[in-house]
Amino acid sequence: DSLPNNSIVRYGSTTGGKTWMSRGLITTSGAMPKVFMSVTGDTLYLNYYGPVNIDTAMSVVRQARYRETGPGILTSSGFIDVITEVGYKKEIKTVAGYGESWIFYTLGPDSSRDIWAKKSINNGAAYGTPILVAGNPNTDEYSFDAGFYPGSGTGDFGIVYYSDSLQVGQGSNATDIIYFTSVSHGSSTFSAPVHVS
Repeated sequence: DSLPNNSIVRYGSTTGGKTWMSRGLITTSGAMPKVFMSVTGDTLYLNYYGPVNIDTAMSVVRQARYRETGPGILTSSGFIDVITEVGYKKEIKTVAGYGESWIFYTLGPDSSRDIWAKKSINNGAAYGTPILVAGNPNTDEYSFDAGFYPGSGTGDFGIVYYSDSLQVGQGSNATDIIYFTSVSHGSSTFSAPVHVS
């Protein structure tokens, strides 16, 4: 992330980071890039804000995909606007495996955030409509992490997140909760949240 001009640049290495290839430009209108790999390791997902608004977290989130076409060779598979909703989008993560891709994100101002997701059935070339993963008007859902793990069939996508009741005074295990929920590959229905903490 080149702050003076909102450019996002890249370098590549085929030697595990011992040597690096020449610099390449991804965009001249982006900020705060986040990189994620598919579980099979052949697709790189790059999420970033762009074009960049004065308040960066209010910007559209774009996603670039790069596919490995040979050892050490990544080829662009396209750029799309993936999160276009109006509002603060401070946390973003893509998880992908076996043809499916999920992008998870928070939406809303601090103290009123919800966690949303969009699903792709074509490796991130296009995404469906937003799905509310965790949202309650009396809590603030944030600080999440998501992953893909082997399960029944072709696996599950799981997400763990923090649910803050914004109580007055000392928090407790009943007011400040860590939850886990998951969705099976091939489904769009998340399991009931499990109280972890």
